[in-house]
Amino acid sequence: LAILGGFFWVIFLAVAAFLLNVVIGRLIALQRSQIATLKAVGYDNLTVALHYLTIITLIVALGIGIGIGVGIWLGRGLTQLYTAFYRFPVMTHYLRPRLVLLATGVSYGTALAGSLSVLFRVFHMPPAEAMRPPAPPTFHGTWSERWGLSRFFSPTGKIVFRNLTRQPWRTGLGVIGIACAIMITMLGLFWWDTINFIIYSQFALAERDHSTVVFIEPTEDRALRELQHYPGVLTVEGYRSVPIKMSHQQRHQQTAVLGYPPDSRMHLLLDQKQHTIPYPSEGLVLSKLLAERLAVKPGDTVSIEVLEGKRQHWLQAVTGIVDEWVGFAAYMNLDALDRRLGDRTVTAAALNIDTSREDELYKDLKASPAIAVVNVKRNVLRSFKKTMIRFIITFATALTAFALVIAIGVVYNNARVILSERARELMSLRVLGFSRREVFQILRNELGFYVVTALPLGWLLGYWFAFMMIRLMHTETFAIPLILERSTYAYSSLVVVIAAVISSVIVQRRLNAMNLVSRIAPMAMKKI
Repeated sequence: LAILGGFFWVIFLAVAAFLLNVVIGRLIALQRSQIATLKAVGYDNLTVALHYLTIITLIVALGIGIGIGVGIWLGRGLTQLYTAFYRFPVMTHYLRPRLVLLATGVSYGTALAGSLSVLFRVFHMPPAEAMRPPAPPTFHGTWSERWGLSRFFSPTGKIVFRNLTRQPWRTGLGVIGIACAIMITMLGLFWWDTINFIIYSQFALAERDHSTVVFIEPTEDRALRELQHYPGVLTVEGYRSVPIKMSHQQRHQQTAVLGYPPDSRMHLLLDQKQHTIPYPSEGLVLSKLLAERLAVKPGDTVSIEVLEGKRQHWLQAVTGIVDEWVGFAAYMNLDALDRRLGDRTVTAAALNIDTSREDELYKDLKASPAIAVVNVKRNVLRSFKKTMIRFIITFATALTAFALVIAIGVVYNNARVILSERARELMSLRVLGFSRREVFQILRNELGFYVVTALPLGWLLGYWFAFMMIRLMHTETFAIPLILERSTYAYSSLVVVIAAVISSVIVQRRLNAMNLVSRIAPMAMKKI
C-alpha cells in the first residue's frame, strides 16, 4: 500500500497539472484580442491577471472538492475491503490534510505558472498588435527535408510533421500523457495475469491432489493403507514434514524439510519454465526464496539440524532450486529422509477422491481420531479466488476508469488545442478547395501520431512500473512473479484508442460546424 500510494498520486497530479496548464494557456491565447482591448480602454495588467486568477481558483476548487469526495468514497470502500479480507475487528479511513494541501498546491501552482507565462507574453505586446490574430509561424527546413526524407511524405503529411515539430515540448508531453494512461491500465490489469498464473502453476501443475489430511502425530505406513479403504478414496500418497534448522556459512533459517515419494504424482517440483524436476535420490531441492536467504546454489552443501525426536545433525548437498513464491521450503526424497532419521513414518497424506462421494468421505475423515486437519483444495481455491478477485476487480476498475479519464483528457485537449490554434489555417484550406474530409485528415493524422507514438512508450512504462512494483514488494518470505499477457497490452491500448476515437468524433463535429468567413476574417465579422 505504501508503494502504491507513493507513486500513483505523482502520476495523477502530474497529468492533471499538465491538462490544467494546457486548458488555461489555450483559453488565454484565444482571448488575446479581448485582453488587448481591455488594456486599450484603461484596464491595468493586475486587473486582467486577477480575472484569470479567479478562473483558475474556481477550477482548482471545484476539482479539489470533487476529488476529495470521490477520494473519501473510494478510500472507505477499499478500507472495508481490507477489513473483510484480513478480518480486522476495526479499521477506519482517515484522510490526511497534507494530501489535500499538496494536491491543491501542485494543481494551482502549475495552472498559475502556465497562465502567467501566456499573460506576460500578451501584456508585453502593444494593444494594437495583440488585437490582431497571431502571425503565422515561420517554418524552416527540417532535418527530414535536408536529408531528403520529406519526399516520402504527402502534402498533408508534411503539414502534420511540421506542426508536431514546431512545439516539441508540447508534443512530447502529450505523448507522455497518453502513455501514462496506458501504463496505469496495465498496472491495474497485470494482477489478473499474475494471480491466474499463480493459481494455474500452484493448484493445477504442482499440486494435483483433491485434498490433504494431516495426522495428529507421525504415524506408520499402515495409516495410508487404512485411508485407501475409505469409500471414495482413489489414490493416497503419504509425505513427511520435519522441522529443521538449516545453515550455510553464517546464515541460518528455521523451516521444514518435506519428504515426498520419488514417484510422486500429486506433488510435483517445477522450475522457472514450469518443467518438472525429479526428486533426487540423495540431496535437497530448495525453494528460490530459501536459496536466496541462505545464499546457496546447486552443488553447495548445507547443515541440517533436526528440531524434534533424536535431533539428528548432518550435511546435505543442494541439487536443485524450485521457483516458489511464498515461504521457505526444502524437499527430499522420502526414502532418503527416512534413512537419515532412522525410522519410517508419515505426517500427512494427499488424496485423490471420487467427487461424487466427497461429502460422505469428508464427514468420515473429520470423524477420525487420528486426523487433525482436512484441507480441501477446492475450498481453499474458492476462498482464494473470492477474496483476491474482489480486490483485483475493485483495483483494476478504478485504475481503468482513471486511465480512461486521463486518455480522453490528454487526447481531447490536444485535439482542441490543434483546432483552436490552426482554425484559420484549416479554414483557409477549405476556401482553397480542400474538402471537410481532407481538412479533418490533418487533425486525425496528428492525433494518430500521438496515439501510435504513445503505445510502445506506454507498454515500456507499464512493464517497467510493474517490474518496480514487484521488486519493491519482494520480501524474504514473499515474492510475486511478473506476468504480463498479450491481452493486457491489447486492452490497455484499446482504452486509449477508444478515447482517441471519441475525441476525434467531437473535434470533427466542431470542425464541420465552423463558419469559414468568421474564422478567416474575424474583425470584418465583428464590424458587420
